[in-house]
Amino acid sequence: MKLSPRISHLLLAAIALAAPQAGCLDARALPELPQPVADESPSSLGLCEIELPSARPCPSDVGGRLLPPMQPLPEPPVDTEDCEAAVDPTRMPRNVIVLMGDGVGPVHWQAARILKDAPLAVDAMEGPVLYATDSADPGVVTDSAASASAMATGHCTYNGQLGTSAAGLSVPTALELAQQAGKRTGLVTNTFLTDASPMAFAGHVPSRSCQTQISEAALDARPDVWLGGAVPASLFEALGGLDERADAAGYQVVTHWPPPASIRNRSPLLGLFSTGPSPTAWPQWEYGLTPEALRAPDNEEPTLAEMTRLALSHLAGSNRGEGFFLFVENEHPDTIGHDAIANPPLAAALMGPVMLELDKAVALVLEWVEANASFDDTLVVVCADHENGGYTFEGDTADDLLKARFPASPSHTSARVPIYALGPGSERLADVEHLTDIFHLLTGNLQALPSAPGCD
Repeated sequence: MKLSPRISHLLLAAIALAAPQAGCLDARALPELPQPVADESPSSLGLCEIELPSARPCPSDVGGRLLPPMQPLPEPPVDTEDCEAAVDPTRMPRNVIVLMGDGVGPVHWQAARILKDAPLAVDAMEGPVLYATDSADPGVVTDSAASASAMATGHCTYNGQLGTSAAGLSVPTALELAQQAGKRTGLVTNTFLTDASPMAFAGHVPSRSCQTQISEAALDARPDVWLGGAVPASLFEALGGLDERADAAGYQVVTHWPPPASIRNRSPLLGLFSTGPSPTAWPQWEYGLTPEALRAPDNEEPTLAEMTRLALSHLAGSNRGEGFFLFVENEHPDTIGHDAIANPPLAAALMGPVMLELDKAVALVLEWVEANASFDDTLVVVCADHENGGYTFEGDTADDLLKARFPASPSHTSARVPIYALGPGSERLADVEHLTDIFHLLTGNLQALPSAPGCD
């Protein structure tokens, strides 16, 4: 990525000031969860709520930025009436591609426009529409687990929970509904593979800290493509041997970029890519792939756009007529929002470039649809889970971006965030009021729009 000399100079200066490790900036205790209600009936969505897998204590070796372990929930009751109602998987567009910027508000996209000094790929889409991101926690700003779960399931839930309703019941995700419709599925992230956002689509786990359960749930969900950063065994012993377990489950496991030409499109693919050389200590509590602007010349990590291209090729290469569902996450804006309190100059200099990484992936997706499919049957959505850091700046030049502030860092904020869309259902974009509405858009459940605002 080509940067202006001034931004390159500031990056070098900020790198010199960077601390060796940013530390755990956003961890906090989970609220006490309510007990499931014995006579709770299925929600108005008509989704079949099924039991969580047998709960086990979370591993004690979870560290880094993840939330502290919590006790497993008691087994919830199951109301089996109307399990087949309302959400019909066959209503989904043939192909659904979701690109999510973690921690991204409208100001983040404006920074990218200023740095590029030209229209962005998202500017060719419908939008933006701003929507709310509150979770079921009263008076508490959402975390990425609850926000991604709301997007994935159409249900509000408590911070820390993945793929469950607020009562702790497992609810189908958009990825699972896509599989029911015969579609291939994929998850891509530039942070570690089992991060909360992609895993909200792949499993039903009482806490994002339960890394063993999360990895097992993802393997059980069996996405056809699962790409992201490798997690050091020294940090998460519970994830040790993920590559061996995936291999035993029939996955092709790739650990280096570029992947070998021998990859078979009809077999599931797991990409575990390790962080390469960087001229600075990118916040190690993320353990994700390095932003392009910080990569050393000999860095061989894949970019977000490259992983997205691989996922599209793999998903579409099977010639299965039912199409596919793909979720792509750029975690870097959220990382910057958390770390800004420790290194404001580096955070200000990096935000524009990492947003251009996301827009580059958006451009690739839009070009792929034009060349290989159609916006008559392919829905592309670009969205966010929450805003982080209160990112703001004054002015409209690249130099002004270097003076950006993060007054809320290291915390998320309750600011509304933008969504863009193109394809089937995008004509209803103005009806998106909350994260839960994105689920209806992705699944073609347009008659449910707009739903009740917020999680109150």
